[in-house]
This record gives sequence, C-alpha cells and structure tokens, in this order.
Amino acid sequence: MKTFKTLVGLILTSSALFLFTSCSKNMDEQMAKGENEVGKFALAACEPFVGLQIKQNNPTKTYVFYGSVQTPAVTQAFWGGNFTANNLLAITATGGTPNHSNSWNFIGVTDEWVDGAEVLSLKLNGTLAGKAANKMTMQIRARGLAGSADFYLAGVMVGSKPLSSGPVQEIQQVVYEAVGALPDFDEVRFSVTAGRLALTGYTPTTMTAGDSPSGFYLVEAPGRSVVARFLLGSTVIDGQSRPNQFFTFESSYGVYAPAIERQNRLASPSGEFPAGQWVGAKHWVNIWGSVGVSPSPLGWGSDVPAQMRLGVNNALITGTEVVTITPGANFPNGGATAKFRAVQVRTATIAGAKMLVKAWMGATMVGSATSSGVDASYVLLAPGADFNRVTIEAASGTDLSVGRISASIAQAIRLYPACP
Repeated sequence: MKTFKTLVGLILTSSALFLFTSCSKNMDEQMAKGENEVGKFALAACEPFVGLQIKQNNPTKTYVFYGSVQTPAVTQAFWGGNFTANNLLAITATGGTPNHSNSWNFIGVTDEWVDGAEVLSLKLNGTLAGKAANKMTMQIRARGLAGSADFYLAGVMVGSKPLSSGPVQEIQQVVYEAVGALPDFDEVRFSVTAGRLALTGYTPTTMTAGDSPSGFYLVEAPGRSVVARFLLGSTVIDGQSRPNQFFTFESSYGVYAPAIERQNRLASPSGEFPAGQWVGAKHWVNIWGSVGVSPSPLGWGSDVPAQMRLGVNNALITGTEVVTITPGANFPNGGATAKFRAVQVRTATIAGAKMLVKAWMGATMVGSATSSGVDASYVLLAPGADFNRVTIEAASGTDLSVGRISASIAQAIRLYPACP
C-alpha cells in the first residue's frame, strides 16, 4: 500500500511539473529538494543571473537559482550546514563551515553570523565555471559592522567594497559594479574586522520595492566585449592615418584585436562610425543619432583633448536627442541577430547632467539605468535579461556626452555579448 501511494504521488508530482515546464519554458527544471539532493539537468539556455533564495522553515524554497527567481531553470539546494551541492556556486568558508540558520534565516559561518576571523565565499562553479559577473547585489544583515566584500577573478583580487553599519541590526542591499578599470569577477568573499554580518539572500518578506534579488549578473566570459575606445592620436591603417576612436572586440582583459579589425570613426569633424572602411575592417555595431524620431548625424567634439565627447548633431546629447546602438554584422555570437547581456557607458559632463541608458528587446524595454551626474563616471546596465538595442539620452541637464578619457581608461562604451 505504501509503495502504491508513493507511486501515485510521484506520478502526480511529475504531471504537475510537466504542465508547469511545458507552459513556461522548454528546458529541464531542477527543483530543490532540501539537503544535498540535486538531480540531473540539461541546460537549454545561457541565463544572465544566478542568485540566492531563502525561506524560513521551507527547505524546498531555500536554494541557489539560475535564471529567474520566479521560474528558475536550475537550482542548487542547501540547508543547515549542508552546502555540498555546488553545481552553480561553491559556497565555502574559512574559520568554520558555511551554515544556514533556519530560525534566523541567515547564512553565516558555523552559526548565523560571519564574525571574528571568519570568511564566507561564493564562487561561480560547475555549470557556471569559466563565466564571470560584472555586478553583484546582495541583501545582508549587519550589526556594528566594519568589513568588506572582496572580489576575485581566478583567485586574484580585482576589487573591494567596504561594508559598515550602526550598532543596531539593519538590512542592507550591497551593490558592487565592475566598471572602468575594474575587471569582471567570479568570486566574492565576505569578511569583517568588527561587528558581524549575515547573508539573507532573496527573501520576499523583507524586500522593498525596487530591491533586486540577491546574486550575480553574469557575462559570457571575463573581459569579452565589444568596446568603443576614444584615444588620442591616430594609427596608420591600410596606408592611411585613422583617428584613434573606434569600436573593437576584446576577447579578454589586456588582449586587443589588431587595428585592421577596427570599426573606425571617420576623420574630423564627423562623429560617425561606418562599417568597412578598408579590407579587414569589422562591422561591430550599428550606431546612429536621432532627434525624437528624426534621424540626425552623430557629432564629435575634442576641442579639449581629454574630453573626447560624442553626441547628436554636435558633441552633446540634449532634449529629445538619442544615440542608438544595435549589433552589427560582425558582433559576436550571431552578428546582426545577436543579443547584448549588459552595457556600460562613460559619461562626460561638467555641469552635473545625468545620462539615461535603456535596454530594449524589440519594442519592449527590459531595463534602464541613470548615471550619477559625476563627470567621467560610468553607468552600468545589466537588466538580468538579454536585449538587442541600447538607447542613450539625457535624463537631466544640457551638458551631457558619451566620452571622456583618463590616463589608464579609454573605453567609452562596453557591450557584453549574450551567449549564442
């Protein structure tokens, strides 16, 4: 009788799962089952996000998830002190062992807290080994905290974010972005010098409007992107001196494509980047300007050499002016039909103007981000969904451009390709 009941239960469960997955996506769904029971799975897509979901007194809703928090493609269970599953993230610790306290619903080391000399590490692993992230958002609990979240790529520290809090326990949303000269990362380590912290992951009952799920926004591979570089001077290509403002493809940090493969800016005063100016030139992106819905030429301004500013009609983006970017014929992973995973833009302003960057999939906006208004700062848009069009406009102010260079940073735009 017991065997019959078990069989019926399995059939009903399988039917429910089949109906759910057939309606929502054409990939295998691996549901967390508590402890370290992790089934086999076959990925049918390369997802842009991996995160933490925890729920008090509910081991089936406490897991690492890959894809969407609403409909995860794959999960990795953990519960209590059992973090043996590591098909998405390797969650490890020094000074103790990782622990999820069900009573507190916190993730700490040995108990519910990271304190003293303890360190808690989350590293891309298994299915995600070899990939990287360019943004982390993580909900934590903190009390009297002085510490840091340190970011690593292949075991080398590439960035750090200080952490602090007051003496009364509080919830924080820690956000870190790898922009400018900061490389992408594949691991974060949380440590303290005073007080204590705990990861709380994505907990809907404590999230407020606008908060993001806790986790990592993934890129296909560290440093792999199409980059707009605005440099001083010129380079002789195909027998002609070409301005050093161009789009190029970089396969990893410090590895640049040959100059012959650039999509170069036309000589001054043009701000346009046409395709195929010489044999071997690449068509990385389509980029154009408009005023409202009316096409308008891109504009360029370098009257102050360190500015290197790109706008519409002139060196500025104002009013209803928009710069639009889509994949070109040679964009990685699909050419003109490829998708973006994330976009980073450097802003130039001397009057605090703010830039609005939007990501679109067809006619649907999938995310937006606004710059800080600080000159030479970056705005990173990683919406957690792939997209095929980027628009850049002014959110406020009249002194706004794409551009600005510094001694060690020359990229004005970075476009991360989505997986094939």
